[in-house]
Amino acid sequence: MITITQTAQKYFAHLIGQQDEEGLALRIAVNHAGTPNASCDLQFCPAGQSQADDRVVELEGFRLYVARPSEAWLEKADIDLIVSDMRMPE
Repeated sequence: MITITQTAQKYFAHLIGQQDEEGLALRIAVNHAGTPNASCDLQFCPAGQSQADDRVVELEGFRLYVARPSEAWLEKADIDLIVSDMRMPE
């Protein structure tokens, strides 16, 4: 199953906490899986908006819903956060 590093988990938990919405989670799905147009979709998921067949993953500070049809495509996926001191020019 998908792996999310501790750094990324803390960042996602922080983002969710800033939204001030009870029960807010994240949901991940692969669109156009197995094609050259494949993309990964990670979005906020308000309470009650997950799909009935989503797999629920409890993480540090939040819940992640994984779209059931996407599970095989995300089996060895890693999500990490790389912190950089570089800033975009103003």
